[in-house]
Amino acid sequence: MISARLARMRRRIEAPFPERHIYIRAAGEVRGVVLTTGQQLLLAGTALGVIVWITFATLGMAVAAVAAYASHEQARRVEAANAHQLASHDARLIAAVDTLARTGADHLRTTLNLAGVSPDSVAPKVSGGQGGPLIDPNDPRAVDALRGVRADAAGPIVTAARDVAELRALASASSALPLARPTADMGQSSGFGIRRDPITGHAAFHPGLDFPRPRMTPVYATAPGVVSFAGARSGYGDTVEITHDRGFVTRFAHLGTIAVGVGQKVTVHQRIGAIGSTGRSTGPHLHYEVWRDGRPLDPQRFLKAGDYVQQAS
Repeated sequence: MISARLARMRRRIEAPFPERHIYIRAAGEVRGVVLTTGQQLLLAGTALGVIVWITFATLGMAVAAVAAYASHEQARRVEAANAHQLASHDARLIAAVDTLARTGADHLRTTLNLAGVSPDSVAPKVSGGQGGPLIDPNDPRAVDALRGVRADAAGPIVTAARDVAELRALASASSALPLARPTADMGQSSGFGIRRDPITGHAAFHPGLDFPRPRMTPVYATAPGVVSFAGARSGYGDTVEITHDRGFVTRFAHLGTIAVGVGQKVTVHQRIGAIGSTGRSTGPHLHYEVWRDGRPLDPQRFLKAGDYVQQAS
């Protein structure tokens, strides 16, 4: 039964491929070629195999191309998401720096105003074109640096740099101001301005503040600077004068002892002497003055500004 079925199947397969005789005329001669059924089946099988191979190869290349495209798209989406996340992080960081710079500059401007000093006179406001020490749009090298930055980030970077530059300028100016207290905080007896002279009894201008303290109470520098005078001065007794940046000078008079010399650099809160009652004095106290560009200023305003800085910090 099985043999009969196989025989019928073989006859069906071989039916389309009967033995064929092919005659070829060449050079005046006729030659015959016989293609048997087996040979035809072999050729047909080979052709079918080639077709199947080409079909699967084409399908494989198509599948690989689709997979590569999908992988590229996925990578592009991941890269775009990372770039967006990085841009958002950069924007938040730049905004935070700018906010801190603006807040700090506002505090320093308030400090200068409390001291009676115009911020523009000690730290001119940075113009719109200047980016400060971080980025200067007028500097070709800075412009080249910004070429690799997104257009939406370049503007905020320059703005933040300008605000940081202004903060640095104001901080540098404020560091020169005599904001610290010259001696222990125990009140004062005479203020700045017109008062009754304790010796003559007549109205006279008093160019500083008086701090009554026990003898030998320490006296401190109120800002960094260089000692420009140390010794006896008419009316002031033993005196120390310190020159600071931006035209400021502080004077400490009626001292009992002097602990610094001319040309010596001093830091804020550094001990420069002790309270006494030398010169034109009715008792132990510190006479303290603040000058700028040859004009006496009210030291009380600088003390209030110093208190504001302490509270703000």
